[in-house]
Amino acid sequence: MPIPSPDQCPTLSGFSADYWQSFKPLHAGQGAPWGAVHQGLALLVLARPEQHNRLDPADVDAMRAFWDSLHDASVLVITAMGDKTFSSGYTIEAIVQDLDDRFEQMLDSLESLPLLTIAALNGSVYGGGTDLALCCDLRLGLFQSRMFMPAARFGLHYYPGGLRRYVHRLGLSAASMLMLTAQSIDDEHMLRIGFLHERHESIKALSDRLADLVRAQLANDAAVVAAMKRDLAALALNRFNPEAARQSFVASVRSSSLRQRLEAARQARAKR
Repeated sequence: MPIPSPDQCPTLSGFSADYWQSFKPLHAGQGAPWGAVHQGLALLVLARPEQHNRLDPADVDAMRAFWDSLHDASVLVITAMGDKTFSSGYTIEAIVQDLDDRFEQMLDSLESLPLLTIAALNGSVYGGGTDLALCCDLRLGLFQSRMFMPAARFGLHYYPGGLRRYVHRLGLSAASMLMLTAQSIDDEHMLRIGFLHERHESIKALSDRLADLVRAQLANDAAVVAAMKRDLAALALNRFNPEAARQSFVASVRSSSLRQRLEAARQARAKR
C-alpha cells in the first residue's frame, strides 16, 4: 500500500516529510488506518474516503493496539483522508453481524490516554465517528460541516461509554437533543455546544493551525499535561482526589523541569 500523501490527507499538509515517511498501515486489510510516531507526535489517519471513512472490526482492534503502543508520544492527532467526511463510525454490516464491546473499549482506551489528543475533522462526522471525536481533548473542524447521531433512527440503544461522553463533553441538554432526535446540526451549532473547539474556513487554514498547535504542545511538559488531564477528567466525573492532585502540584513545584523552564523563560525575556 502506498504511503498517504498530503493530497490524500490535506489536514496534515503542514507537517514535514519525516512524518509522512513514518506512516505504516495498522493492519494488512484494504482501507486500513495509517499510523505514525515521530519525535513525540503520533498520527492516525482513517483511510476509506469513498466509504465516509467508516471503521471495520479489524480497524478497531488495530487502533486499540496503536493506542497501547504510544509510550514515546506526547501528542496524538486523529484525522482522515479526503475533504468530505471525518468518519461515519462503525460499519453497518458489523453492527448487524459482529457487534460486541470492542468498539466501545477502543474508544474508552483512547479517551484515557495520558497525552493530549486532537481530532482534526476534515469534514462532517456521523454516528460512532462523533464519539471517536469526543474521545479527543480538542476538536478542530471546518465551516460547512455537519454532524448527527442516528442511533435512535436505527433502533440502537447507544453503549454506556458513548452516552457518558456525550453528557460529559456536551452537557445533558445537547446530548438529549442529538441522541433522542437523530437530527443533524451544522458547524455553528457544533461550535456552540462545544463539539468543536475551533472551526476554520478551509482545510489549509485547519492544517496550518493544527501544525502550529502541535509544535507548541510538543514544547509543553508531557508529565504535567498527563497529570492535569487526569485530574480535569476526574473533576468532570465527580471522582476528583484533591490529595492526589496536591501531590502532583507539589511534585511539579519541586521538579528540575520547572526550574529549567522558568530559567529559560527568564533568559528569553532578558533578551527582548
